[in-house]
Amino acid sequence: MDVVATRDIQPDEEVFIDYGEEWEVAWGDHVQNWKPCQQGRLSTSVISEMNNDKHNSAHHEWSTDHFTVCQKNDSTDFETVYITPDIPTGPFEGLTVTDDYKGIKFGDEGFKYSSFQDRRHPCKIRKVDAENIHFEAILFFSSSYAIEVHRTMHEKNIEFIPKPYKSDMHLPGAFRHEIKIPNDIFPNHWMDLAI
Repeated sequence: MDVVATRDIQPDEEVFIDYGEEWEVAWGDHVQNWKPCQQGRLSTSVISEMNNDKHNSAHHEWSTDHFTVCQKNDSTDFETVYITPDIPTGPFEGLTVTDDYKGIKFGDEGFKYSSFQDRRHPCKIRKVDAENIHFEAILFFSSSYAIEVHRTMHEKNIEFIPKPYKSDMHLPGAFRHEIKIPNDIFPNHWMDLAI
């Protein structure tokens, strides 16, 4: 479906869509009957708030609900390390290869999550510098089982996000309702079929 504006839309002007009365009633019922999520679970809003407190080391350890992603910058201050269960020869000649880098091993969950990302990479924060500006972060690349150790990752390139399928919208009881488009938004001459 394409949406075509019939007039110019001004900068910062919001475009609204009416989902219909049925949706509004269902949403109202959901809000009235909604109960906070399970005890001990990090909700999407809590994870979002963690991004205002990136230096808190309690957030650096991945939980069952969240992990960390990093966006690479133009810095050349990083080292590439290949993680493999055995130390190979051949194409890895001259490269840094190990079966364990500071506790990161072949099969680490960071490699699994890298397939869910495009411009950002799962990363684990190792430490923060004395000025609380830069982090040492280890980025995961699933295609090659390589990690990049960035020693000066800026805080603006780090974000805490929900793990795949762990955000609030995946909770049992999350709001679900079909969106219906009201007929009155379509021009009459488009409505030439019997409904």
